[in-house]
Parts: sequence; C-alpha cells; structure tokens
Amino acid sequence: MAKQEASKGEACCWCLSHCCIVYGIFGIVLMTWFGILINGESITFKIAKAKHDPPGDWKFDEKAEAMFTGAGLYVLTLVISIGSRWYIAKKRASSQYATM
Repeated sequence: MAKQEASKGEACCWCLSHCCIVYGIFGIVLMTWFGILINGESITFKIAKAKHDPPGDWKFDEKAEAMFTGAGLYVLTLVISIGSRWYIAKKRASSQYATM
C-alpha cells in the first residue's frame, strides 16, 4: 500500500514538473519578446505611453530590463523543473533496478 502511495506522489511530481517546463519555455519566449519590443520602442508601446502616462514618465529601458529579469526567472524555473524530472527518472530507474 505504501508503495502505491509513493508512486502516486511520484506521478504527480512528474506531471507537475512537465507542466512547469512548458510554462518556463512559454514564459522565456514571451518575456524575451516583450523585452525586445519595449527596448526597441515599438509603436504599440509608444501609443500606450501616449494614452496612459504623463509625458516623459515611462522609461523604456527600465521596463525592458524588468522583462529580461522576468525571463531570467523563468530560466531558473525551467532549470529546476528539468532537474526534478531528471531526479525522478533516476529514482525510478534505480528502484526498478533494485527490484529485479
């Protein structure tokens, strides 16, 4: 019975790490893309600046840097998720080898 509970937990962890890998890749792509757009002062962000903020208040460099920092945090999430998948796969392989 305890072995079944452990395998359920492993399965949950395996699926959760897979989900975090997908979110990590998606976050890296989006944050990097938005950082590039903001850093290049695209027309969309210039329109948003003109509509919503007082003149000269929106600093493109700071916003772009924040996006690149966010992309870095998604890289960290991706590395942790890949590490957990590797650890679980290694643990599964060693437990299957031990039961043979």
